[in-house]
Amino acid sequence: MANWIRIPFPWGKTRESKEESVNVEEYVDNLKVNKDGFVEEEGVIYVKPVDLSTETAVEDTVKEFRGGNIVIIDIHKTLGDSAEMYRKIREIKKYCHANGGEVCRVSEVKLMVLPEGMEVVYPSSSQEPEE
Repeated sequence: MANWIRIPFPWGKTRESKEESVNVEEYVDNLKVNKDGFVEEEGVIYVKPVDLSTETAVEDTVKEFRGGNIVIIDIHKTLGDSAEMYRKIREIKKYCHANGGEVCRVSEVKLMVLPEGMEVVYPSSSQEPEE
């Protein structure tokens, strides 16, 4: 059953709004909770961290990429094992590029994986700062 309530705005005007009751038990039963205990909602893009040194780093990155999420990959623990680090990064890049995604470096130890439909805008090096 819906009730109409008046919502005041800070500048003095009001607006009619419909207040609907929510079945809390149904809402809680339909929540999607991931393995870390976080609630995930459909239609929301998450930024997820992945440590490249873990055994499942490539699979975790691909899973989040498929889910439409942005992945920040931490490579600092793998810097000592360059061959393994580059193998994993090549595998991630190959999958992402084949599926319309993009991989870019955001710092010395962080990579960002973007799903299809998102792009990185790189600053033009020819632009002079305005005075």
